[in-house]
Amino acid sequence: MPSIAAPAKVLVTGASGFLATNVTKSLLDAGYTVVGTVRSTPKGEYLNKLYDNTSFSYAIVEDIEEPDAFDEVVKTGAFEGIVHTASPFHVNDGDPQAMVGPAVNGTTNILKTTLKFGSTVKRVVITSSAIAMLPLQPPRGAYTWSEKDWNEKDISDFEAAGSAAPGGLAYTASKTLAERAAWDFVAQHKDAISWDLSVINPSYIFGPIIHEVSSPEKLNTSHKLFFDAIKAKQDTLTPESVGYYFGGLVDVRTVAKAHSQALAVEEAGGKRFLVSDAQWSTQDIYDALNKAGIPNTPEGYPGAQHAETYNVHDNTLSRQLLGLEFPSLEAVAVDTYNSLKERFPGAFA
Repeated sequence: MPSIAAPAKVLVTGASGFLATNVTKSLLDAGYTVVGTVRSTPKGEYLNKLYDNTSFSYAIVEDIEEPDAFDEVVKTGAFEGIVHTASPFHVNDGDPQAMVGPAVNGTTNILKTTLKFGSTVKRVVITSSAIAMLPLQPPRGAYTWSEKDWNEKDISDFEAAGSAAPGGLAYTASKTLAERAAWDFVAQHKDAISWDLSVINPSYIFGPIIHEVSSPEKLNTSHKLFFDAIKAKQDTLTPESVGYYFGGLVDVRTVAKAHSQALAVEEAGGKRFLVSDAQWSTQDIYDALNKAGIPNTPEGYPGAQHAETYNVHDNTLSRQLLGLEFPSLEAVAVDTYNSLKERFPGAFA
């Protein structure tokens, strides 16, 4: 499928989220015309003010779980590209199996809509996760993860656990099953579709916050981990807690560019991209901020993070095909700190 060049019209679903606001900014900066779906007018007006760009507009989609949620906007939009970042997920400890359906359906619904009404669409880009490649608790030691890998382990563990499956396992299984469902859909309808699919698989995403968020308690998962870590008291920390290896880390602006480049690069069609770089623990964050002279950063236990060998995330394909560059862990940590301080100055007084 040919590449999609600016100023082509692109739909971004879930446009008010942490990642999606940065994806939209990346697309606008590259010259695309963007329509973002939001749940309400106030959310859309926040984005209008944020971007202050006549190439952006928004459409209201109140419930993205409805099978026909995106029908009208796709039917009338004349889009060449669709970037699907919206992903419904429900934490329901009473029935963890019920968490998977909304995630899978939320992904396949946009593809069904595109099949029915997206006659002008050339490519769909879906936001998945690195967790669709590697398990929640990957084997410790030297292993290199890449696009060839699928998180079969968490699916198997989730199915075996049944109603006793913890929420974290349900989340990782749902992300894996949702991405697999997308690829299966494309394969099953290959003779009927006029577009192709590209999937972005980021790890823990940090970096500047530009979306609307009212308090630290409302932060996305990665930033809440970061915020809680830097506000922790030294006497509550242990070498084990600060040295725990979480996985990969990536700047949100890099992930945003991955989405826009997945539209622009012809060869990106039919591929998934691991967008991840530095491996991290809380101690790595402490070391980076202390090195940069950030005041009131806990010392932690320097060296605790070297108690085990980190896995490696191979981002060669993302670098070579999408042209991505990955800022250092130190740069990402400092930018994240500064963004949080700017957004919530009272928490840093």
